Amino acid sequence: KNTTVIHVSTVASVLELTMASGADDAEVELECVELESLERLRDVFRDNNTETNNKDFWLSSILGADEEIMVQRLQTMRAGNRLAAEAFSHCYYVRSEHIQTDTDALTDDFGLGHRQNRLIASTDGAGFVFVFVSSGGFSKLYYDALAAATAKQNVGKRKGKSVRDAVEKLKKKRSATSGKQPEDQIDENWVPKGDTTLAELARKTEKTRKLAAKKSDESAGK
Repeated sequence: KNTTVIHVSTVASVLELTMASGADDAEVELECVELESLERLRDVFRDNNTETNNKDFWLSSILGADEEIMVQRLQTMRAGNRLAAEAFSHCYYVRSEHIQTDTDALTDDFGLGHRQNRLIASTDGAGFVFVFVSSGGFSKLYYDALAAATAKQNVGKRKGKSVRDAVEKLKKKRSATSGKQPEDQIDENWVPKGDTTLAELARKTEKTRKLAAKKSDESAGK
């Protein structure tokens, strides 16, 4: 397997973490830097908040103040359908006394990023708050989202074409019969003159059913 190298720069020291990965052929590196305050983390969002790149981030948190556990969790932390270390080039984090309060505040100010829903912690306790970004370009998660949106758009176009084709086919069929329907109207009850609409057929069928039921009751009463 390939390797992913995570460089963790804390306030006290610099750690380097190497882990097995099934990512691209080239070695994947994630720079992870501890910041001194939530305001410095906000600066990361502001620096990343460009016209074309303002949603390309992943916000996360870890409950608990143990730095060793935090470093271990970085190895398996996921962003969408990828490992965060594979999807982004940098992560920045701060120690937090209330991780839910802080992530809510960041979401209110900067949005969800690539998340579909708000980040919900099991409890609003002490821990770490992270933001993952890519320096010098879009993240792999951005390209994943772009590919999914393009595929969905193409499916919608194919469906739209099928509906338009069906309408045109119906118009041609009706125009070929007597009593041509106006081109700018599509009435699903419309049929060529002399035929019966579905609504009329339903009424006749219901009337026949009631007459048959009445005769059956009369026969049973004799």
